[in-house]
Amino acid sequence: MMDIPHDTADLMLAPVVLALDARLEKLSTMRLDELAKDIALTSNVPDWTRGLREEGLTRTVADGVDCHGWELKDRPWGLLVPA
Repeated sequence: MMDIPHDTADLMLAPVVLALDARLEKLSTMRLDELAKDIALTSNVPDWTRGLREEGLTRTVADGVDCHGWELKDRPWGLLVPA
C-alpha cells in the first residue's frame, strides 16, 4: 500500500529526491578521473583529506538541485537531513 503525502514538506521532497537520484546516476557513469575532475570543478573543495573529499562529493551531488530547505549531509543512512 502506498503512503500518501502527509504535508507540504513531503510533496516538496519527492522532486528533490528524484533530482538527486538523477545526479547520482550521472556521476556513477563517469570514469574515476572524470569524476575527480567534475568534483574538483563543481565543489571548489581540495581533496586533501577524506572529510574534504566527502564534502566535495556532497556539494557536487547537490549542485543545481533546489533542496527546498533540506540540507545534504553525509550520513550512514543517507544524504538528506532537515535544515
